Amino acid sequence: QTVPNAWQFDWDVAVIRLGSPVGRRTGWLGVASGCVSASSYAVATAGYSVEQPLGTCQASTCTFERDNCKDRTAYHSCPSVRGQSGSPFLVGKDYRVRGILVGTYDAS
Repeated sequence: QTVPNAWQFDWDVAVIRLGSPVGRRTGWLGVASGCVSASSYAVATAGYSVEQPLGTCQASTCTFERDNCKDRTAYHSCPSVRGQSGSPFLVGKDYRVRGILVGTYDAS
């Protein structure tokens, strides 16, 4: 196996256009920006794993082991399986979005 390059996952995303500004009613998620100097730090994630009953959101906390701003990748200990692409990685007490899960790689 080889370690995937960041470009392999560049297009594993989706964009939707909403017909009305729902954030005014529901609220907004902030975005955490800038590079993090810590070698590892805690993140939370939530998504709809194929392993859960339909419509069941699975949330967990885990660790970013390496956050490489230069090539837009982060290595993490977060459980991730099919169906979780697009799940956010959240940081801080206000749950700002730090990244988006766009692929999995099993290093074992």
